[in-house]
Amino acid sequence: MTPDVDLGPAPEPAPIEITLSAVGDVLPHRKVKATAAEKGWDWIFAEAAPLLGTTDLAFANLESPVAPDVKERVHDEVFDAPPEMLAGLVAAGVDVVSMANNHAYDQRPEGIVETWTLAREAGLHPVGAGPNEVEARSPYIAEVDGVRVAFLAMADLSNIDGNTGADAPNVFFAGDKHCDGLCDGIDRDAVHYALDEDRILGAVRTAEAMADVVVLSFHWGNEYRDTPLPEYPALAHRLVEAGVDVILGHHPHVLQPIERVERADGTHAVIAYSLGNFVSNMQNARTRDSVVLRLVLTRTPDGLVDVGDPEITRLWTENTDAGIRVRTHASLRAQAEAEADASRLQLVERRKEAIDRVINARP
Repeated sequence: MTPDVDLGPAPEPAPIEITLSAVGDVLPHRKVKATAAEKGWDWIFAEAAPLLGTTDLAFANLESPVAPDVKERVHDEVFDAPPEMLAGLVAAGVDVVSMANNHAYDQRPEGIVETWTLAREAGLHPVGAGPNEVEARSPYIAEVDGVRVAFLAMADLSNIDGNTGADAPNVFFAGDKHCDGLCDGIDRDAVHYALDEDRILGAVRTAEAMADVVVLSFHWGNEYRDTPLPEYPALAHRLVEAGVDVILGHHPHVLQPIERVERADGTHAVIAYSLGNFVSNMQNARTRDSVVLRLVLTRTPDGLVDVGDPEITRLWTENTDAGIRVRTHASLRAQAEAEADASRLQLVERRKEAIDRVINARP
């Protein structure tokens, strides 16, 4: 008989780290689609792909239907994109896309269903909209190394007057009642809804019960502001205390501050109020500034989650006769140095300063 052996105390469980990357609005304006038709979506996203593809999970805001069977009229503010764009996002490393935005209904309610279906078939996980209310409000749960990550998406504005019933194609709106001119920053092309904090917190608590990490995509605010609307920082901090670990904001089409927030239990969350445009045909320099946000999320042995300091890679949407594509500042600088292009070097430095000034500002 083998004698008992004292192996000593069991080793402490180790913290588990996973990585998340995120980009902003995918806006397939006509020139973007023309570029893709000529050179491929892979060419447009090529410089961002190594950044997105090397994290455990990657997120983007899909601000366009992909509904070739609907064929609604298309102009600058009514979008439709070919299914190849979804394959391009997958090839670039994107895993999760938000459909909760003010262009969700551009191809009518049936366009929501077609987009949701095609996105899933392409290998993406759409959140924030779907064929019915349950699907629109349900989080997507990803699991990485035993860490469960819940992705939620919602919007406080729409381009139509709300949903058409629980069993119809739906977007997860953060409220039911119109602002009726009482909200700050009403956009010219959207219906805004007064925030229903009980609804928002209820969704967060549901997601928190299902996962270790909660990532909330919020389509909010007003276009072209480089600071959030006055009510949003306080709301964002309340959501963080309620259990949200990462807030990914969009809609303004420009960058806004990114802040790391300490919670009462000593852990941290990150709020990106707006990640700007990932790709578009918008012309103003601020609408062409963007970042890839990279975060390390650590689940401690006691089950708490801490989000590390935000890391960014600065991006620029290059828009030339050759087409539109996403460029990193490092790539632009290397090209400028190789070609002794002083004006391009000056552009990169100016855009770096502009990006840093905005994202480091107090919200």
